[in-house]
Amino acid sequence: MPQTLNLGRIMPKKKTWTTGIDFEILDFVEYGGSYYTAISNHTSSVANKPGTGTNEWELVAAGLNFIGGWQNQEYAPNSVVTYGGSAYVNTQVVSTGTGAPDNNNLWSVIASGIGTYIGNYNSASSYGVGDVVIYRGSTYRANQSVVGGETPTSTGAKWDLISFGFNGPAVSTLTAGASQAFEKGDIVKFRNSIYIVQANLNSSSSNPQIDSSNYTTLIEGENHVGAWTASTTYYPRDVTTFGNATWKATAYAVSQSNPRVATSFWTKLTSGIGGRGAWSASTGDYFVGDVVNHFGSGYICILDHSSSDAQRPTATGQSAWELIVGGFKFEGNWAQGAYDTGSVVVYNQSSWVATRTILATETETPNLSTGFSEMVRGYPDTSAITFAIALG
Repeated sequence: MPQTLNLGRIMPKKKTWTTGIDFEILDFVEYGGSYYTAISNHTSSVANKPGTGTNEWELVAAGLNFIGGWQNQEYAPNSVVTYGGSAYVNTQVVSTGTGAPDNNNLWSVIASGIGTYIGNYNSASSYGVGDVVIYRGSTYRANQSVVGGETPTSTGAKWDLISFGFNGPAVSTLTAGASQAFEKGDIVKFRNSIYIVQANLNSSSSNPQIDSSNYTTLIEGENHVGAWTASTTYYPRDVTTFGNATWKATAYAVSQSNPRVATSFWTKLTSGIGGRGAWSASTGDYFVGDVVNHFGSGYICILDHSSSDAQRPTATGQSAWELIVGGFKFEGNWAQGAYDTGSVVVYNQSSWVATRTILATETETPNLSTGFSEMVRGYPDTSAITFAIALG
């Protein structure tokens, strides 16, 4: 139908668009943040509104119309809404019921955001996409609708971790084998070290030193457990004493040999000295730092070894002992037999000391033997001779 243009209209006339208004050619309106000019005479209706009625309106200047938070309603082109902490704009009419902007190709992101900070997580509250909460020290963002009770650690698929923290300042003691439930971010103490739990777990099957992937060490400590015993289970950084030395476990040790033997499980921290009494070939093992007495002298062990006569402290050629205090052992009157270094005997009124091991097969008397040295020279008792002379 031919349109009549009123040439008397020098300036276009701006009107407010609503339904039921008569518009003439060159009328212009602001609608949805953009400007449109009428290209035909018509009465406005929902069907021919700007942006929809292509036979009634022509876009003059595109703009953006900030609406606010998205709601399930119809939006004209170039509407700007916020949803989940981000801003979206549409390029065509969006009808009611077409879905939220984050899952609708009618909307485009114009500004990405983290989300809307809510505060501490509340199990009684529901959360929408983009809501940001603090839970057990960590910050999470809901990536879908969350109903009450769906915590960030129990329903991880519904939450994105923004920043990891820990649930302090309280510290819980974790007992290996006990049934204790912990959540991601909890701080626990285990054998004098402090850890952050990295996943929801139960201590009945998990502890920091056998399941390290689920824990991050905050403070590394040592756990002093006393003297080593074969029946004890040891964990890394346990400190024990064995064989005059202090040892630290470097690995999880169950039914392992003592620290001097199971060297792949232990490292020596300090060495010490310990009295073991009189030396004996049947004692078993001697360790570096053991101190024994043997034939009146004191010896310190300088080599771990199993006791034997060949490693007797006074044995010729032994390499396990070092003399620290010299002494003697009084054996009484000399008689043919075996004597050890330091043995003191009396022979012919004089005192003699063995300077080497004397074998039982040696028959030489101390005054003739190369193995004895005279200590104190004595003289025969002459009283009987004097008495006999007096009687005579």
